[in-house]
Amino acid sequence: TNAEEKLKELIQKSAMGTLALCFTVNGAKRLLATLKKDGLWNRADVEFSCPAKSLCAYNAAILAPRLEELEISRYKNIVVMDTAPSAGIIDRLKKLCPAAEIYLNKPDRAEIAGVLDGVPTRREDFAPLYKALMLTTGRYYNLPAMADALTLASGAPGCVCALAASVFLELGFATKTAGGIRLEKNPPKRSLEESETFIALNSLEEMNDMYLQLYKEANHEA
Repeated sequence: TNAEEKLKELIQKSAMGTLALCFTVNGAKRLLATLKKDGLWNRADVEFSCPAKSLCAYNAAILAPRLEELEISRYKNIVVMDTAPSAGIIDRLKKLCPAAEIYLNKPDRAEIAGVLDGVPTRREDFAPLYKALMLTTGRYYNLPAMADALTLASGAPGCVCALAASVFLELGFATKTAGGIRLEKNPPKRSLEESETFIALNSLEEMNDMYLQLYKEANHEA
């Protein structure tokens, strides 16, 4: 599917029922260029993370959507503006919005490779982040606050620090308490492979390859 043309067609047809999702920077650029080129700014609300709660499914575009926070069951059309890294995202969207038509941009291996290049997958990626975390106060209101503290201490991208915070919490380097999250002074010795998030990060490339193959088979491409 040509995501730009499909989005243009749908939001020109109706002011309600269509949701565009942008998981990557390239997808966001594609969306904003389409809205600007075709003068469609007044046909869809552009929001970050999740759409504003409303009784009506007005057209919307979401940058960096958080699937666990989306309430999108009222939408009739979902347009994914970038290359989905795995079939798992599509399955999740189907569960969130079972009655919707889902339109996907044609996969681009080069585009998703740029995303995967920034994903921490090695011990060498996590070691300096843990050292930086040890320089923080060691007490955080919640997991996002822990990730923010790590971002400030390390200077690493926020998305990388959010992933690292999840890994450290899963490994017991930090503990959830009634008052928030506390960094352990003497954490147990653990292998990174004991973290579900770490395992998922290391399987992204394989899942993307599977998605590309499924797309080719579904569209009868060589």
